[in-house]
Amino acid sequence: MYGRPIAVLSTDAPPPSNLSNPCPPGAPIWSLKVLSAAGQGTTTGVIDALNWVVENGRANKIRVFNLSLCGPRRRMMCDAIKEVVAKGI
Repeated sequence: MYGRPIAVLSTDAPPPSNLSNPCPPGAPIWSLKVLSAAGQGTTTGVIDALNWVVENGRANKIRVFNLSLCGPRRRMMCDAIKEVVAKGI
């Protein structure tokens, strides 16, 4: 149930030469876990992950980030997302 990053990756990433592997050869993939084993998380956890991307994204050559969120819209979440986008990621 919590395998969405691979499903998204296999859709968003260029097709690899080996179709049994959803990642293009040599592509760095970062997964920032913000949910518990039960699939629960907090807005603060997501914001912490976004802040990590802001602080470490360029050094780690992160060019794209993907979020799949549900719940009420929170201004602090929107601000954190805008900050990542402002960094050109």
